[in-house]
Amino acid sequence: MKDMIHTMDGLLEQGMESSISNSDLIAISQHLKRLKSLRKSWRDRWNFDLQAADYDQSLKLHGFRFNVHQDYDIALEKVVDTMPLEAGQTCLDIGIGTGNLGAKFLAKAVHVIGVDQSEKMLQACKRKHPEIDVRKGHFLALPILDHQIDGIVSSYALHHITDEQKLLALAEMDRVLRPTGAICLVDLMFQNDAQRKEALQHFEESGNNEAIYAIEDEFYANRSLLVEWLRSHNYQVTTHTFNPILSMVYATKNRQKVN
Repeated sequence: MKDMIHTMDGLLEQGMESSISNSDLIAISQHLKRLKSLRKSWRDRWNFDLQAADYDQSLKLHGFRFNVHQDYDIALEKVVDTMPLEAGQTCLDIGIGTGNLGAKFLAKAVHVIGVDQSEKMLQACKRKHPEIDVRKGHFLALPILDHQIDGIVSSYALHHITDEQKLLALAEMDRVLRPTGAICLVDLMFQNDAQRKEALQHFEESGNNEAIYAIEDEFYANRSLLVEWLRSHNYQVTTHTFNPILSMVYATKNRQKVN
């Protein structure tokens, strides 16, 4: 419905200046169908409901030839240290899982809302952290009203949606964020296409098929794509690299000057 309202607003603005052609109407209809398809097409092919019971114990924190959770604890602490959230403010953790990141803000008396598409993950999170307000949803459809959130965090979740869906996810975050809010994302990603190709070539030459399979099984972002979208939508952005496949993107809204 938000997509439809936004599109109709644009259509009405255009109609004030010139007549609306049939081709315009067809293009708008196709655009809305495509957005609806993108938002509804995501499927949990990793079965996170099945993983929920022993998720915390299964994290690969040490060893392994290709360790996707290398620097896991360091990354989560970096998010907490970076986000300027204070007592009484509201933090949204998208893809909260069992609450490993979101729960870290409870000590600051921050109200935490955890969103996840997995019922079992939400149940596990609620058992561990009863103070967290858990809600079923996902990146492309957040169960939050407009401009209600002071800070948005997410860890190890964004790589489960495609690049095109990632941009829709950023738009959803922007929708629910207050004008003075901040976004902090820690995820498996490459800095750009060149670094992605270089890393894959290295894994191939070293015979590390485990790494290649893991990367191709998911949707590691290009950090440059996220940064470009955020900057084009009036955010100030900084980044931090933990290791070749793990980065943090921190974005704050540019405040408009008041005369």
